Amino acid sequence: MSNSVLNNKFKKWSSLLAQNPDNVDYKNKVSKYGTLMVRAVQGGGNGNGEVDELLRKIDGVVRKNNMNGGGKQVTGYRNMRGGNVDESKAAIDSLKKIIKDQTENSDKLRDSLVGTINKLAESYKAKKQECEKHLANIQAQQQQLTEAQQRLDEAQQQLAENASNKEGHHNELEQLKQQLKLQSESLSGKEGELQNQIRQLQEEIDALKAEKQRWEAEVNQPLKTLVSDAQAKVNAQIEADNKAVKEAEEALNGGSRRTTRRH
Repeated sequence: MSNSVLNNKFKKWSSLLAQNPDNVDYKNKVSKYGTLMVRAVQGGGNGNGEVDELLRKIDGVVRKNNMNGGGKQVTGYRNMRGGNVDESKAAIDSLKKIIKDQTENSDKLRDSLVGTINKLAESYKAKKQECEKHLANIQAQQQQLTEAQQRLDEAQQQLAENASNKEGHHNELEQLKQQLKLQSESLSGKEGELQNQIRQLQEEIDALKAEKQRWEAEVNQPLKTLVSDAQAKVNAQIEADNKAVKEAEEALNGGSRRTTRRH
């Protein structure tokens, strides 16, 4: 799986985890693709294995033809064993160390980002519980308001039925209206307060999401550039090694033809 695919999957599951912090499957996915990304960076190095394979093949040719001594016939091979391969390995080891250091820094940044996301999730959960509590209170007050409205309707009906006691019922009706007004004002005030809290929470979430995107951009782009440069250097070294092998084979073939002509 390519680094770009791993990176996209890691972003996808990280985003889903931020929206649903308690989802165990999302956490496992983030851990899985984060580990794969680290392994992809730390474990590259196929070029070194290809060089060693070429050297093993040349060793086989040398042993098969009893070419254990010096001489011009194995000059290219001897140079390859003594010079280019060691330099190639040193360069690859150096690149691996750079990639490893960069990966460790990326791990620290990712851990910090995960910690921030977890704090956001905890804060969001606490705010959500608080909002649910306020909503429950509002619902209870709405029920009280409904009951008050019912009493008001009953009083109005009673007023119509008992015209002789109009004044008394009128006073009761006014009292109920006043209670209804006070409850309505109280409910409106609490609704406005709750809306402000929800808006503030959303602003905090948006700010943290923007911070997360900024961290991802700062981590991923330098890492991609470093890996790309390292791969280019390894490919160049492999091409040089292949050329050296070809020259060695041509030298071996030339030596064999000269030996045949002497016989």
